[in-house]
Amino acid sequence: MRQGTNCGPGVTYEYNVTAPANGLWACTVPTDWSYTGARQGSNCSTSGLSYEYHLATPATGVWMCTVLPAHTYFGVRQGSNCNSSGLSYEYKIVIPVNGVWACYPPTGWSYTATRQGSNCGSFTYEYLLFKP
Repeated sequence: MRQGTNCGPGVTYEYNVTAPANGLWACTVPTDWSYTGARQGSNCSTSGLSYEYHLATPATGVWMCTVLPAHTYFGVRQGSNCNSSGLSYEYKIVIPVNGVWACYPPTGWSYTATRQGSNCGSFTYEYLLFKP
């Protein structure tokens, strides 16, 4: 975003609009996307620093900053990738399929077994996913 004169009379904001893509740094996170990193930069604000997000589509085994509703995770850690001013949680994504262990069953899924484990942070149980 920048101020310019190409979009109307006087000085107005101009935006560089790009379709979401893996690895793109963006000013917002689109629906059905997550991100693997955040940083403060000057590309998204004309009045100083603001957050920029490193876009990524969820995939099993990728550490991401958010978990989308149709997915789950099987690992949680604190790290500095998702928040440039300190530690925040990062999640090792699982795309749900039958027979995969996860920290919780996403909406529409059930489970056939549980076990105690340390992969899920504050959650004490892990779930063997099953789609009824």
